[in-house]
Amino acid sequence: MKNWLLPVLLLTFSTFSYGQDGYLDDSPSIAYWKVGDKEPIVIILHGGPSAQHQYLRPEFDALSQVATLIYYDQRGAGKSERADSYVWQEHVHDLRRIVKAFSNDRKVFLAGSSWGSTLAIMYAYTYPEEVKGLILSGTYPWEGKGEPYVRQDRFLHYPSHKQKLKEFRLQVDTTAEGLVNTNLISKEIELSSGAPLSETRASIRSL
Repeated sequence: MKNWLLPVLLLTFSTFSYGQDGYLDDSPSIAYWKVGDKEPIVIILHGGPSAQHQYLRPEFDALSQVATLIYYDQRGAGKSERADSYVWQEHVHDLRRIVKAFSNDRKVFLAGSSWGSTLAIMYAYTYPEEVKGLILSGTYPWEGKGEPYVRQDRFLHYPSHKQKLKEFRLQVDTTAEGLVNTNLISKEIELSSGAPLSETRASIRSL
């Protein structure tokens, strides 16, 4: 193989693997990515709120060998459009738009990380007939208090800016000889502060 051909091939496959596939119609516009073409459908829910989907790749991409993966940036995050409201009910509504667009009336798996795990649970509780199973990681204590949420417009006028969030995990493997290997895995996640983050968090108290 010629020396220049391998980098070209790698760039080509990377483009096809990570290139955005489109936007959902209606408002707000939701950016999505589709990886794989096998059954079942697995919808990946990123954390935050207001993070982006990229940090969940390439680990979840490995599932594309046995499933079709749908990634999307939630409202107000990444390539998706900002909106007038970020309460948890709107996130459930957006997720239902994704489900309806790709499920063809089949049950789907929801794979959520951190805040995404909470969103997956809320969706499964609201639409149990549409969910085949949940894959949850980075879960945290339930934030719902059953208290009425009074919307605060100040969230919508709070200036948005990018901030960094670092996640660390310790991976432990045992070899066939019984030796233990440890690896520290770290990722840096970009969050958008302001309403996409603050209003969603505040609204969860009503659960």
